[in-house]
Amino acid sequence: MTQQQVALKLNCSVPAYSKLETGATDVTGSRLIQLAAIYNCGIDKIFTFGEPLDDSVERKIAELINELRKTKEELANLQHKIIKLYEEKYGAS
Repeated sequence: MTQQQVALKLNCSVPAYSKLETGATDVTGSRLIQLAAIYNCGIDKIFTFGEPLDDSVERKIAELINELRKTKEELANLQHKIIKLYEEKYGAS
């Protein structure tokens, strides 16, 4: 696929896509998802240029996902506490 074809699918200019390819511009999460869809591959393949991940990288990814899950749970608990405190002070709506 040419740069022009990919740029068209990303709805950006060829120079803007070229900057993504060369690293002159950081790739956003949403752009990364678009690229994975265009190339019909997982996001991990974009980072590893199609090479399989070694075990240590896979373990690290699993650890980070687990940490993220725990952080989300902590955030939800804190949000619940804030709502409870608010309701105690101002009454339930």
